[in-house]
Amino acid sequence: MNEDVKVRVFIESESRTIQAADMDTVGHPECTQTNSSDWGNGALGKGGRAIPQEHLILLDAASRAAEKLGLNLEVVDISVFSFFQKRKLKGSIPRIEIGEKILTGLPTSDEIVRSFH
Repeated sequence: MNEDVKVRVFIESESRTIQAADMDTVGHPECTQTNSSDWGNGALGKGGRAIPQEHLILLDAASRAAEKLGLNLEVVDISVFSFFQKRKLKGSIPRIEIGEKILTGLPTSDEIVRSFH
């Protein structure tokens, strides 16, 4: 296989912050067996950023496909791109690129592997 070919997954994380929560909505720590320090931005990841569920599904499928194909996986979060960098992207997000092939939607790992061959 070509060393330069890799599975590139383009995602866009979202900024999420928790400003306040009342105990009726979240649940009381003693009743839910949680620690109130677990509620907050730390649970969302660095900088309060979260990956949407459909992007997580695609990341999982792409990771398994890359392993089956013996290729490296590269994750590209376009949320850090400038306006002009985003405009240069062609196609929808999330998506997978393997060489010149572009897959959109939520393909399974087997569909990704089949499309590469």
